[in-house]
Amino acid sequence: MTDLNESLDGASSVLFLTPSIADGTDDTCVDLLAPSNPGSTNVLWVSFTELPQDRLGIWIDRAGGRPSTAHVIAAGEPAGSPDSDGPRPDSMERVGTPSDLTGISIRVSEVLSEWNEAGSRSVVCFDSITALLQYVDVETAYEFLHVLTGRLHAFGATGHFHLDPGAHSDMTVARIQTLFDAMIESDEGEITVRRQ
Repeated sequence: MTDLNESLDGASSVLFLTPSIADGTDDTCVDLLAPSNPGSTNVLWVSFTELPQDRLGIWIDRAGGRPSTAHVIAAGEPAGSPDSDGPRPDSMERVGTPSDLTGISIRVSEVLSEWNEAGSRSVVCFDSITALLQYVDVETAYEFLHVLTGRLHAFGATGHFHLDPGAHSDMTVARIQTLFDAMIESDEGEITVRRQ
């Protein structure tokens, strides 16, 4: 975890290229959220596909404690039940539909602004661009992600964004990756980091 985060030092936005179903994805995702000081870290999950209880549970196990605050913005109807086992986020809200990019952007900005005013460290997991692209075209997603990555930088937050490269054309992946400070590729457990 330390080596991964050291190689990403100074990157506010990271593109995480990994198959949607891959061993080690959850561990790397949690490592990217840098749970080395849980009591002073706020974690925001933006989820299109699942409830993040499992990842929060992994985060707590690896960090040895809960984050200062765990907030979830769910776009659409995530898989799983809110009553499933696992630790609960401190707050969870649902944005109308997965294509409501304005609503998602506003809520992310409001949460990060609130945390920034409190002087807390903020980290974000966006899961996933692949799911987002099922609801909007590439250009719309690009514009939305451009705004979102800019807000991460403005609020001093760091975030990573999941993308399954096998689900998209090389042209789409190349277009999306121009938005990010760094890119991580996970291939059968091997992690490669590239700075932009």
